[in-house]
Amino acid sequence: MTTGSVPRRRVPVVEGHAALLSWARAHEEDPAAAAALPRPTRATAVRFALEELATRVPGNSVEVRVPPFGVAQCLPGPRHTRGTP
Repeated sequence: MTTGSVPRRRVPVVEGHAALLSWARAHEEDPAAAAALPRPTRATAVRFALEELATRVPGNSVEVRVPPFGVAQCLPGPRHTRGTP
């Protein structure tokens, strides 16, 4: 992906917003409650948040990983590669 390109969305925006809102509400009440949400809801929320990050700060300099749910590359700069530069 080049710095100017927009990442392809895999999570529909409406579905992603709903999952993220569910997580935020649960976390506001009790952080442990957010961790107790169903795995598909947490996975959708994380994947949507990563897509938002990559959309808002495009680039390929930094890789953000949230195991086991996903990864996003963001921030303009030198291309990120695995291992030590």
